[in-house]
Amino acid sequence: MTDYQCGSCSYGSNDLDELRQHAQRTGHVGIRDKDGPLEEAGPSERKGGKGRVLAEVAIGALAATAVGVLAWKNHKLTAENDELTAENVEVKSMAGGLLAELAALVTENEFLKSASGAGTTLNSYRGS
Repeated sequence: MTDYQCGSCSYGSNDLDELRQHAQRTGHVGIRDKDGPLEEAGPSERKGGKGRVLAEVAIGALAATAVGVLAWKNHKLTAENDELTAENVEVKSMAGGLLAELAALVTENEFLKSASGAGTTLNSYRGS
């Protein structure tokens, strides 16, 4: 029986240095199977494995999804902003028309309050 085993494959060795070299080459984690409990032979230099690749793919997919959602939201908000800008132009135009109409009514009211305006109004009712 070998003293040191690879925790990820069937590699085994009685030499700890050989197991460490295997771990560095493959990214596997070695374990010691001597005198009872299993212990880690030490972290390998190389970081990798299926879990890391899966995590990187998941992070990439999440980032791509987030970018897509933000782009869609930006497009939606831009369209809404354009619509509100058009409505704002219409409201400003309507407000300008109402101000012109108000000015005309104020002028007419002032004329009707004046002596000549009141006389003109009375004469129109008398039929002259």
